[in-house]
Amino acid sequence: MAGGTLKRWDGSNFKSGGTFKRWDGAQFKTGGTIRRWNGTAFVPAPGSPPTVMIIRQNNAEGGTDGTTVTTISQTGGASGDAFDQVQGGVIAFSAAQKANGTLSYKMDEAASSSVGLVWTPLAASNLTDFYTRMYLYYTAFPSASAFFERGMDVNVATLYRLSVSGTGGGAPGQVRLVDTTGTTVAHSTQQLSINTWYRLETHVVVSTGTGSLETRVYAGNDTTPLFTVAASSLNTGSLPLDNLSFGANVAAGSPTVATFYTDDMALASGGWIGPAS
Repeated sequence: MAGGTLKRWDGSNFKSGGTFKRWDGAQFKTGGTIRRWNGTAFVPAPGSPPTVMIIRQNNAEGGTDGTTVTTISQTGGASGDAFDQVQGGVIAFSAAQKANGTLSYKMDEAASSSVGLVWTPLAASNLTDFYTRMYLYYTAFPSASAFFERGMDVNVATLYRLSVSGTGGGAPGQVRLVDTTGTTVAHSTQQLSINTWYRLETHVVVSTGTGSLETRVYAGNDTTPLFTVAASSLNTGSLPLDNLSFGANVAAGSPTVATFYTDDMALASGGWIGPAS
């Protein structure tokens, strides 16, 4: 029969209220979807919209302005899900620029190197259809294309990359989508501006022939995108996401991205993540 109330046992009595959480293999987390069994698979209730399941998120709010990030433990706490790697260059908490809250991550890159924050391993989540979010702010554009987001599989093979075009090509600030082969499969005609916060949300479908990439670019926390860049029927690899990095990732010989800020990064399944506030 229908009706009734889901209650929790506090050790002495059944009580209403509280938060329903899921076990991710390491800790209890909020988010996710309660589903029904249709005889073949667990599915959402009829007519219900897709439910976004946040897998990782981090907003830098647990740091201290001006403190250099040298250990992964510094990125946890009030910031959210700690990163698993701190790559190269210099990364510091900064109050000088922030998309939301009081702090962001400031990244200063050395020539021909990478600087970034990485979540890994992620393979246990079996992510072959996922969504990402990051806020970014450039103080200047590089002289050639430089990556700011990258996904890799368990074999450290690149699934996709997002990059920004540099000043040498005559159209700096274009957002570019790059497949597993390193080919730029689409780019925006619109250009980002320096000293401006943008929110980039990306949907990735992993496949060797029917993969797809779509990035929506918003002004800050706006809900209508400024523009969208998308490509389909792509080679985006064959294995689930295992390594997701945010930062000025460049190949050997690529130019320096002098200063780059990022904030409110997130990884999810089930749908577009939306603004952080």
